[in-house]
Parts: sequence; C-alpha cells; structure tokens
Amino acid sequence: MAELLLYLALLIVGLFFLIKSSVIFTDSSKQIGKALRMPQFIIGLTIVALGTSTPELIVGLVSTLRNQTSIVVGTVIGSNIANILLILGISAIVAKTLTVQSKNYSIDIFFFASSALLLSVFMLDTKISLLEVIISLSLLIVYLYYDQRKVREIEKDKELKPLKAKYFLTLGLSILVLYFSAELVVKAITSISTALGISQAIVAVSSIAIGTSLPELTVTINAILQKNQALAVGNIVGSNIFNTLLVVGVAGLFKPLTVEPVMITIGIPFLLLSTLLFMTVFFMRQIKRWHGIMFLAIYAFFLVLLYF
Repeated sequence: MAELLLYLALLIVGLFFLIKSSVIFTDSSKQIGKALRMPQFIIGLTIVALGTSTPELIVGLVSTLRNQTSIVVGTVIGSNIANILLILGISAIVAKTLTVQSKNYSIDIFFFASSALLLSVFMLDTKISLLEVIISLSLLIVYLYYDQRKVREIEKDKELKPLKAKYFLTLGLSILVLYFSAELVVKAITSISTALGISQAIVAVSSIAIGTSLPELTVTINAILQKNQALAVGNIVGSNIFNTLLVVGVAGLFKPLTVEPVMITIGIPFLLLSTLLFMTVFFMRQIKRWHGIMFLAIYAFFLVLLYF
C-alpha cells in the first residue's frame, strides 16, 4: 500500500510539472501568434492547440521509446474524449451559453471529425502501423497548409510585430521540463498498473488523459472569462486534431502502436459519440448549460464502464 501511494505521489508530481511546463509553452506560443497578428480562432486551432497537446505528445514519445505503446493510444483516446465531454462540459456550465461561429470553420470541423473516424478505423486490428501513421501525418500537413493559407488571407494586409528571442528561449526550457516530467509520469503509470493489476491503457485513458487535458481546461476557462469564446472552442477543435494526427503520427514513426481490447470496445464508441455530440452542438451555434451537464454525465458513465 505504501508503495502504491509513493507511485501515486510521483504521478501527481510528474503531472504537475508536465502541466506547468505546458502552460508556459502555450503562453510563449500565444505571444508568437499575437506577434504574427493571427486571429484568435486560428491561434486556438493551431498554436494554442499544439501547446496544450504537448503533454500528450511528450508522454506518447517517452512511452514509445520505453516500448509501452499502448499508453500512447490510451492517452490520445482518453484526452480527446475528456476535451469534449469534460472540458467542454465544464466550460458550457461556466459560460451558461457558448456561442459558436461555425460558418467559417466547416473545413476545421471536417478534419476534426475525419481524424477521429480515421483513428477508429486504424485501431480495429489492434495496432497502428507505419503506413497508417504516415497517412495521419499527411492529413495533418494538409490541414496545416489549409490553415496557414486562411491566416494569410485574413491577415495579409496587417503589419507583423517583431518576435522577441525570450519567447523561443522559454519554449526551449519548457520542452526540457516537459520531457523529464513525462518520464516520471510514464514510470508511475507502469508501476500503478502493475500494482493494481489493471492495464496501462486504462490508467492512460482515464487519469493520465484527465491530467494532460488540464492545460486545455485552463486555456478554455480563461478564454471564456475573457469573453473570448472563439478561442475556447477553437482550442478544443485544434487540440483533438493535433492529438489524433500529430501525437499518434509522431509516436508511431518509431514503432507500431499497440491497441488494447478495451480501447476498441469502450474507447472507440465513446470517441465517436463525443465527436458526434460536439459536431451537433457546434452546428447549432450554441452550447448551453444543459449540454454541459449532459456531457459530464456521459463522461462519468465512460469512467464507470472503464473500471467496472
């Protein structure tokens, strides 16, 4: 029991530094985006989304290098579900009503939905191969190309501000902290799953996914409090795209990713359900408080199914 408590303490410490360094990474990224005069929704879709997906990316890389690839898929699936059901659910309750400007972002939603569907198909044979991760990364490149074209079209007449070197220095230091804290998190996951006799994927899809989704929660709530709902919703859309295409794609370049059966029987249905629910309220252009309560209830049911 004492040993398990030690592992839990190490997990909490690792997640703390993982989240803290990702917040610093995200803040520096936002400053770079603002210096380039990028619009708020685009900052949410790309720079902030990439920054808040950094914990998942670093955990995925460390897990793969330690030959524990089931953690990668579990973390991505769990984080994407948590982003929609948990983060958006809490955000809708805090904001009472989230207004969504869906008219100009149908392509972003296409990538959001297609990446979730593609990952689900890839997982069905219990592994994600090199060819499949190349397809994922290719889709990400197409998305980024589209997104940067949109930035240039929106901001083509605006003058750029000078970029400060301190932003890049902060980025570099935060990445170092991210790596070492991710090492601690992965070691803790392995030890806890062994001590409790449960799979690493279940620990990853629940506790680690919630932990690595905390940056998204922080960014989203702050955006809502600052009356910047476009950034809040854009962050969730972009974060899920980056989680699915970038995290799985980069980690899978090193070795094939293992998919545990629980990810197919429970992970895929809830990933697709949460994606469909998000698209529904997105095109309704309003996410109301009762939507948020429903999302949280579904997420609680998801966690119950995982463990019981």
